[in-house]
This record gives sequence, structure tokens and C-alpha cells, in this order.
Amino acid sequence: MIKSKKGALELSVNTIVVIVIGVTLLTLGLVFVRTLFSNLEEISKGTFDKANELLEGLENVDKPLTVIPSEIDVKKGEDDAVKVVLANFEQNTLNLRISIKNAEDDSDIDCYLYDENARKTKTAGPYEIGSGDQQSLALIVKDKDGSLRTTACSISVQGLPRGQDSEETLIVRVTES
Repeated sequence: MIKSKKGALELSVNTIVVIVIGVTLLTLGLVFVRTLFSNLEEISKGTFDKANELLEGLENVDKPLTVIPSEIDVKKGEDDAVKVVLANFEQNTLNLRISIKNAEDDSDIDCYLYDENARKTKTAGPYEIGSGDQQSLALIVKDKDGSLRTTACSISVQGLPRGQDSEETLIVRVTES
């Protein structure tokens, strides 16, 4: 019986081609997974940084109405959130309501809260806040694909004793996405 050298050579070439294709696919797969995890890490870091930013400042609240941060950058066509803190420095319990107004000359910005039924609203409450307690709310700011600009949202609270500051302004800078 004579062995065919041509068949053995074809088998070797086929094996080499399969190995090269396998290594190429493995390399591409590893690059894809590395890129995926790199992007996931960047998104996670950004999300946790934003959450920490919203949690900061609770111990620094010294007014009945505090917006944290008081200025934000929102990318064109996107939304962002800030924290609104209602604090009671009185000796008795307060029932506070909150209302939000967009800048009158800017129809491309929307500032709103979500109520207890997960509906968008410009007014919320009443929130019963005991003496020395706080109530935190998330205020959503959404740009409706307007131009690059600086605008504002006004947050006011009703139910505070007379003479206390009951309004804050959130400065919103709409930036390129």
C-alpha cells in the first residue's frame, strides 16, 4: 500500500487554515469582550459618580429648600437629575408642597418630578416632615433637542413659616451631546 503524500499535505494545509481561522476568531472575540467590559466599566463609574453626587450634601443642608447641585450640564436632547431636599428646622411638623416651573422663555426644557404613582408632575406633596427631618426628591431636567443655551428651572415650596426662603433656581446649561 502506497501512502499519498498529496493527501497528507492537503490535510496539513487544512489543519493550518483551521488553526489560523480559530486563532483569528478567538483574538477578535477577546478584543470584543475587552472593549465591552471597558465600556461597561466607564458607564458604571459614571453612574456611581452621579449617584454619589446626588447623595452628597445632606449634612450640609441649612435651608428649608436645597437643590443639589444648584447648576447642571445637560447634553442636548438628553436628561439628568438633581436632588431637591426639603428640611424642617421648626419645632413642629410641617406639611410641605413643592412646585416646579420651567423658564418662561424656554419651551425646549422640561423640569418635573414623579409623584407616588410614578406620573410626571410639576407639583407634589404634601410631604409631612417632622421636626429635624428631611425629604429628598429627584428632579428630572430634560432637554427637548433645543439649542445650546443656559436656562433655568424654578423650584418653590409651600407650607413654610412666613419669612423663610421658599424658592430656589436650578441653572441648566445645555451642552453638545
